[in-house]
Amino acid sequence: MADKSSVDKLKEKLYSRAAPPVVEPSARTPLSPRQGGPIRSAWSGLRALGAAPESEAGPAAGDLRAAPPAPPLSGFPFAQGTGGGRSRHHTFALYFLWGSVAFFVIASGIAVYMLFGGGNTISSSNIDMQIVAPSLIDSGKSMTIEYVVGNRNSAPLRAADLVIDYPDGTRDPNNTSQPLQHERITIGDIQSGQQVKETSTAAFFGAEGAQEQVSVTLEYQIPGSNTIFIKQSNVMFTIGSAPILLSVASPSEAISGQPFTMDITISSNATTPIQNVAIEAQYPFGFSVVSTSPAADVGNTLWRLGTLDPGASETVHLTGTLTGADGDERVMHFLVGSESDPTETALAVPMLSIPQTITVRKPFVSGQLTLDGQTGDTIAEPLGKTLEGSVAWQNNLTESVSNLVLTLSLSGTAVDPSSVSAVNGFYDSTKNQIIWSNQQNPAFSNVGPGASGNVQFYFSTLAPSAARPLTNPQITLTLTVDASRQAGSAAPGQVSSAAHMTVNLASAASLSAQALHFAGPLSNTGPMPPVAGTETTYTVLWTVKNSSNTVASSKVSATLPPYVDFVGASTAGNEQVSYDSPSRTVTWTLGDVKAGTGYTLPVRQAAFQVAFTPSLSQVGSAPALTSDATFSGTDRFAQAQVAASAPAVTTRLTTDSGFQAGMDIVGK
Repeated sequence: MADKSSVDKLKEKLYSRAAPPVVEPSARTPLSPRQGGPIRSAWSGLRALGAAPESEAGPAAGDLRAAPPAPPLSGFPFAQGTGGGRSRHHTFALYFLWGSVAFFVIASGIAVYMLFGGGNTISSSNIDMQIVAPSLIDSGKSMTIEYVVGNRNSAPLRAADLVIDYPDGTRDPNNTSQPLQHERITIGDIQSGQQVKETSTAAFFGAEGAQEQVSVTLEYQIPGSNTIFIKQSNVMFTIGSAPILLSVASPSEAISGQPFTMDITISSNATTPIQNVAIEAQYPFGFSVVSTSPAADVGNTLWRLGTLDPGASETVHLTGTLTGADGDERVMHFLVGSESDPTETALAVPMLSIPQTITVRKPFVSGQLTLDGQTGDTIAEPLGKTLEGSVAWQNNLTESVSNLVLTLSLSGTAVDPSSVSAVNGFYDSTKNQIIWSNQQNPAFSNVGPGASGNVQFYFSTLAPSAARPLTNPQITLTLTVDASRQAGSAAPGQVSSAAHMTVNLASAASLSAQALHFAGPLSNTGPMPPVAGTETTYTVLWTVKNSSNTVASSKVSATLPPYVDFVGASTAGNEQVSYDSPSRTVTWTLGDVKAGTGYTLPVRQAAFQVAFTPSLSQVGSAPALTSDATFSGTDRFAQAQVAASAPAVTTRLTTDSGFQAGMDIVGK
């Protein structure tokens, strides 16, 4: 076996289970002390300076467990070894550090002196800005403001500009139709010790007693720099008397969807008549105008009131609704001024502008209308139908309300008053109202917070009639919800809300179909009754009526069975009848069918001819000549689809004057 390597021998010793061999002390290799060296020399040097004898200071020189050398004495240069070099390095670093600190302090002091103390530097505190303006300015009048800028720096200001910011409503004095918000005046260089004066003129408009501010900014550069520095100042003034006074009387809160009224009053504060006085209203999102008095001249937003004599006043009554979430704030702006151009839709030069903030609130007691499964402000229903409706109510307060009353008003000529009824409600036919109160519903006497419920009602619309023609009929449902609330110890207050629904009644169109052989606009041939294997022709006549509204894109269609062939159409009345062979469809294109067709106007009719060749399998029957016919179109007023149908015509010619019983049965 080859000799084992040293690594293998070492592994055997490490993992051997035998006891380790005993090594006798006499077998250890003796160690001898090293002589000389820098440590020994340094230690000897210390002893020469009076250190303790070796026997007292530590173990003998020959002992390898000697104590570590003592730290070097601060500032003492050793004659031998490395300690002296390290000390010299530390001393140089210390000198360099203290020198750097001293340089920083001196440089900082110089910089502070140059910045604040003088020299050829510029400080904004050495720039004087004075704004000279009257403290009281009459609204609508021009005012000249003087700006005085002084430079007390030892260096000039370069490329100086004055930037003036005027308050809202400021106008150009040379053309008051143009707003003036900002103005820049170029000054140029301002030398050391120089004082510069500039002026600006503006026309200020505002409410009497309003505090306004003009802000002025001086922009400048310093020699040797492209940076723009600024110095700011401002002046306050008060708007004095105005030729026209404007006031707005309005509630601070409005129930969402419930009408409220605002009064906008203007008064003359001038000693002479004011010409072409006008008021403009700017509405926020969610506001809808219900009515105005007097009527607005432009879109419910501009009223031209003419000449206003000294001391006279005019008031515009504005009623509208606000919609929004509970707590939403809406701001309206009302402006007054003079407007001579009758083509303008807004004030070119408003003299005053008054904001009015209104908070939207959720209805205290709300009600929602549902009719025939539909909700919304406007719905469509067919004429002549019985409608089922409901009112859902709820107390939105955190307190109880008493004496809940629901009132539903029905208006419109298409309502059949004899058909109106209500569950647990009273219908007053003299007022066309349904009333639900605690007399029919004892629970309405006291309604707890958050309580809700439903009530039902029914009514029918009038059927179309030649004696009672209707054009674009509508029915309006107006719901009011009233109750008494008790807020703490205060007296009870009335709370109410309202809901509206407009029902546009779609026209009732009708379609009739008949088959003819002996009568009609077309001549027919063939045996009667029809015989199997022999052709007999028939005339199919379609008739359309339309009650109340114009129906657009109208058409009538039907398909022919496989045993019937299309022959042709009548040209009477210029009606357009076409036939599509692949689908076997006959189509009558009517276009617009006017309101009253068949009632106050002649009916619309179209005729076409078909050929019927019976089969032996049809002997003894009265086969159909067409499928069911369908009418379709769009009601222009109600914006709803209108449809009607007529049953399939057969060989049984019940409307033909020459028809006799048995002529409909196919024979051999």
